[in-house]
Amino acid sequence: RKFIDSQSAQYVVETGDTATDVATKIIAALNGLLSSSVTASAGGAGEVDMESKWQTLTANEISLTIDIGTDDAGLTYALPTFINGAGAFDLSTALANIGEVWTTGIINTFDETLFDVFENFNGVPDPDTGGTGRWNAKTVKPFIACLGTKVAVKATLLALAAGRESDLTNCLAPAPNSPGFTFEAAANMLGSFMLVMNNRPHSTVADVYYPDMPFPVNNDIGVMKDYNTRDDLVKGGVSTVTFDEALGYRSEDFITFRRLATQAEQAKDWRYCRDIVGIDFNVIYQYRLTEETFLVAKTIVNDTDVVDSGVSTDVIKPKDWKAILFDLFEDLGKKALIADVPFAEASLQVEISSVNAKRFETTFNYKRTSTVRISSTTAFAGFNFG
Repeated sequence: RKFIDSQSAQYVVETGDTATDVATKIIAALNGLLSSSVTASAGGAGEVDMESKWQTLTANEISLTIDIGTDDAGLTYALPTFINGAGAFDLSTALANIGEVWTTGIINTFDETLFDVFENFNGVPDPDTGGTGRWNAKTVKPFIACLGTKVAVKATLLALAAGRESDLTNCLAPAPNSPGFTFEAAANMLGSFMLVMNNRPHSTVADVYYPDMPFPVNNDIGVMKDYNTRDDLVKGGVSTVTFDEALGYRSEDFITFRRLATQAEQAKDWRYCRDIVGIDFNVIYQYRLTEETFLVAKTIVNDTDVVDSGVSTDVIKPKDWKAILFDLFEDLGKKALIADVPFAEASLQVEISSVNAKRFETTFNYKRTSTVRISSTTAFAGFNFG
């Protein structure tokens, strides 16, 4: 791209400039570009050394071009010899530092070798064992981790999701054939998605364009322009995009790899990041706020107990908690996060534990709302007789 954050690395060659003069100007232009991927320094006579601003293998995606326009000013330009980056990724300290903070989305700026690292740290929900990792019932602050990919080959994309049918953590952000960085694709997808989830979590990112992703060569996104291929990719756990020559990449399906073979196709819709983040994370968050406000540290009494009005604000009865949750369900319904509010209300069970007097037990079911992904219309035509 010729501009980064509305700035360019242009320089002016004047009559009489030597190769060393031009090299000095190139160094100043690159180092004056805050968002440049490299730091430039003087090499040999008329040479510029450029070093990536970050370590590891992802730096190998950096590409360089020199545009001399129509006049080379009598100088010869040649691209440098690349020395690939190396080194393993160790995220243990970074992940541990998340602590009690709810980090909803993580950009995987590395590669697919970290899928297991993110998934093991994030864990999975389980109603019988209480879940693991960030899904554990004592934490319940999970995330999704997004890896960008520029791959335009169906088999290669499906291979990234192969064997990860239970993975509720990792997802792909495709930008097939883009000359940009893979982590740019992840930043575009996740940034757009989280903005939608913050402002209108009931909605979807399916009609949102990447805000700043270099267009593919010849505007060709390869096999992903075919609907049947995109359908196969979704069934294989791969997110999809389409492309508009004026607006760029458009999100279609943003999903995690999760697609349990034991479930019906409808149940596999939980793979959609909108359902996970927009619906379930919001239900979890709003429920926990309600707990902190009206339940935690309250004195437990039975429904039939009578207490003085002066202490009633510090007391909780099962029926009172049910009434509070009814209000929560109504609010979630008005926000279009859950459907069939009476169903959730009818399923609600609240009781004091029979084995632990300090334990309040709450159980309920709810139905997620959905977004229209398939429109099926049947029209019948007749004739107009006199």
